[in-house]
Amino acid sequence: MQTNLKLIVKGFQLFEQRIIETTARLSANRSPSITLLASSQVQEADIIIVDGQDADAMQWADFNAKILNSKTVIWVDRIEPLTSLKHTVLNRPVLWVNLPITVTRVLEEQALNEVLAQSNIKISNVEVPAETLASILVVDDSQAIRDYLAKTLRHSNYHVVVAKSGEEAIEEAKAQRFDCVLMDVLMPGIDGYKACREIRRIKSRDGAMPVVMLTSKTSPFDKIRGKMAGCDAYLTKPVKIETLLQTVALHAKA
Repeated sequence: MQTNLKLIVKGFQLFEQRIIETTARLSANRSPSITLLASSQVQEADIIIVDGQDADAMQWADFNAKILNSKTVIWVDRIEPLTSLKHTVLNRPVLWVNLPITVTRVLEEQALNEVLAQSNIKISNVEVPAETLASILVVDDSQAIRDYLAKTLRHSNYHVVVAKSGEEAIEEAKAQRFDCVLMDVLMPGIDGYKACREIRRIKSRDGAMPVVMLTSKTSPFDKIRGKMAGCDAYLTKPVKIETLLQTVALHAKA
C-alpha cells in the first residue's frame, strides 16, 4: 500500500470540501497521507472521488471517462451502474474525517477483487479435526474482506466469528476465548493496535489469545508498533492463502 495517495475530489458541498481539505492536511504525518490534486491532474491521481449528485462533477467524469475507467474511483450517491471493477459507491452521510481509512479500505477491496477475478484460487483444507474445531475471530471494517477471510477459514474447518470494529472485537473476546484473532489495523474508533492490547489483557486458563495482524500497513515502524501492542505475527495484505492458513494453524495450536 502506498504511503502517500494523490486524490482528486469533484463536486460536493462547501462544508464537505473544507472537511476533506482539512483531513488531507492533517494526514501529512500519517500513513497513508493524502495530497489533493487539481482536476487537470487526473492522469497523476491514485484515487478520484466524484459527487454523483453534482451535475458539473458528472459532466467532468463523462469527459474523462476513458481515464477514470483505469483509475480507482469512489462515487458518492451515484445512481447509474458502475463501469469498472476499480469503482465503488458510497452513500451519504460520509464520515470525511475518516478519509484515510476509507480510501485504504477501498484499495484493499479493489486488490481483493482483482485477485479473485484474475486467479483461479483453490482453498485447500488444513488438518483440523472436526470434533475439535479451532475458533477464529476475524476483525476488519471491510465487509468484503471479512466475508473473504471467513469463507477461506471455514473451508479449512475453522469456526469463525467476525467483528467489524475494534470495539466489537474486544466484546467478542471478553465473551469467549478464541484460538486466534485476525486483526486489521486501520479501523474507525479503536484501531487494531489498541484492540490488540486490550485483547491480550484478557486472560483465561489457556493464557492470552494469539493475535495476528493482517493489514496493508507495511513499514518497519508499523510492524514494530504491532509487536509493541502484543501481536504474535504480522501479515500484510494482500496475503497468500497458503501463508494465511499456515500462520493461523501455527498460532491456533499455541
